[in-house]
Amino acid sequence: DTDGSATSRLMLSRPMSTDDRPPWDVWLVHGPADRHTLVYRTDHTFQDGMGAAYTARALLGDHPEGAPAPQRPARPTAHGLADALGEVVAAFRAPTPKPAFDGESTGRVDVCHADTPLARLRAIARAHGGTVTDVYLAALSHAVRTWYLKDTGSAHPPLPVSIPMSVRAPGEEYAPGNRMVTARLLLPCDEESPQRALARVVARTGRLRES
Repeated sequence: DTDGSATSRLMLSRPMSTDDRPPWDVWLVHGPADRHTLVYRTDHTFQDGMGAAYTARALLGDHPEGAPAPQRPARPTAHGLADALGEVVAAFRAPTPKPAFDGESTGRVDVCHADTPLARLRAIARAHGGTVTDVYLAALSHAVRTWYLKDTGSAHPPLPVSIPMSVRAPGEEYAPGNRMVTARLLLPCDEESPQRALARVVARTGRLRES
């Protein structure tokens, strides 16, 4: 394991404790060449992803005060409420085709990742009026497109995903529980241009934040 993938698979496949211990744990995983990985895990009923990120940074980070500030809640707009209602209606429609993922599950858990400087992601996000999350979603869209195109010779249709959106208010950074909602988004896997894919993601997530 030279890139952390085996550690990730181990942590994803190992269940949380069900006894009287707290619903979180910290693991020190020994790797090759005297390398180590420190892993903080928490049960989702106890803490959501943003809460876990704040806690891990406070416990393990060199600069715990450098965590991103929570976004201040915005007032709902008529356009945003209409979009939210549209999402509810869409949930009752026929499932969106997703041929790359409609096959039988093998049950195997795997992790694929690429290391990219955060400064680069932030620069791309600023240049396109989006966020780092938008850049990640656009990159995921392009990865699915490339993978499916290589295997089948055809483009994958837009892929429905559910994305978490934090609703933590200032002062709730370390609060337990789940302070998040999920929103439905169609990843533009049919878009050949990464720039246009990012523009479509930015437009869609912008409407979601308004709602």
